[in-house]
Amino acid sequence: MKTLRFRLRPAAAAMGVLVAACFGHSVARAQSTWAGPGADWNTNTNWSPQTVPSTTAIFAGANPTTVTYSAASTSIGTIQFNAGAPAYTFELGSANALTITGAGIINNSANAPTFTGTGTFSGTITFQNASTAANASFALSQGLLSFE
Repeated sequence: MKTLRFRLRPAAAAMGVLVAACFGHSVARAQSTWAGPGADWNTNTNWSPQTVPSTTAIFAGANPTTVTYSAASTSIGTIQFNAGAPAYTFELGSANALTITGAGIINNSANAPTFTGTGTFSGTITFQNASTAANASFALSQGLLSFE
């Protein structure tokens, strides 16, 4: 029986290191800090680094303090407010759904965040996997707030 042996060329090894570094970098971008200047959660340029977060959204004090949603569905693990963060307001329209899947809302600020609807019908906010709402205020007009 013949044994085949292959040599890993230096270029291939370098490519493997590059791919691993890229995957590690994308994981780091799963957490982003609100930077503005726009109000839309779903716009990359409103976050630092410029990527809409998928695990943790951090709010530290950047303007604007009213955040809107342009995507029909937005999912996040944790929404964290740092000490000194102002009172943020999150506005959901009837076509918007916000799902919180991780720790939920963590508020280290003295100011409570508000989640509100726009128009006659508000969107849907769902807390999953034992997510908590901290001291957030909810004002949803004919919208849905659920804890699953």
